Amino acid sequence: MKIKQVFVWNWKTSWISIAGLALVLLGVNLLLIAAFSAAPVDGKTVRISSIDTAMVTMCFVGGLMSFASVLRFGGANGASRRSVFGGTAAFAVTYSAALSLCCGGLQLLFSGSEIIDNSMAFKYIYGAWLAERTAFAENCAWLIWTAALCLTLFTLGYLMGGIFYRLGKLGKILFAAGVPSFLVVGVPVLALILPRRLVQGAVQLAVDIGTYCARSPMHAGAAALVLATVFLALSWLVMRRAPITPAQGN
Repeated sequence: MKIKQVFVWNWKTSWISIAGLALVLLGVNLLLIAAFSAAPVDGKTVRISSIDTAMVTMCFVGGLMSFASVLRFGGANGASRRSVFGGTAAFAVTYSAALSLCCGGLQLLFSGSEIIDNSMAFKYIYGAWLAERTAFAENCAWLIWTAALCLTLFTLGYLMGGIFYRLGKLGKILFAAGVPSFLVVGVPVLALILPRRLVQGAVQLAVDIGTYCARSPMHAGAAALVLATVFLALSWLVMRRAPITPAQGN
């Protein structure tokens, strides 16, 4: 088993992404503070969140790009599929935690600013829950919540990257165009043609899950971990028989 080798290789090729994101976000936040401090909008306080979207987007893209590169590395170095999968899964967990800690440090750095607030979405969703907690508990909950969210997005990207890797040229084109088309067009069409009771049941299920996740960040974190586990399990099914092709063939 070469799980450690795969894990270390993942970090050697990915640590720079966290450092780069931290530097970019630091620069962006400083520029935003300077810009809105010099030019206030109608005398009102402007609140900006620049970390949340960048963090989850980076995790999704990171997972999307990992499948093919790690599989090829494993094949070139005699690592089994189990080692590739185990090493990448361990990396995904630590990468998500490290990214959450990094962004948490940036949030703490700008916590005294009246312009930058990188936990606005978190506070908006869990305002009632946070009202009964200390600042320390709030920060810990934010770190856990963001780490779980990052892990879910990474594993989703990893699964989609695996599906894309397994498809032929035509399949890749259809997959790339079909997923957004299905979400924008297919879902509304299905809602119109499927039995009303089935649609209402699906909507109610989505509402119940959303309500459960909105009760506390711990509930949302637990739901995110369940999703991440499902995505990883599906990724293993995609990987176990995936042929190792040269980079130009993917």
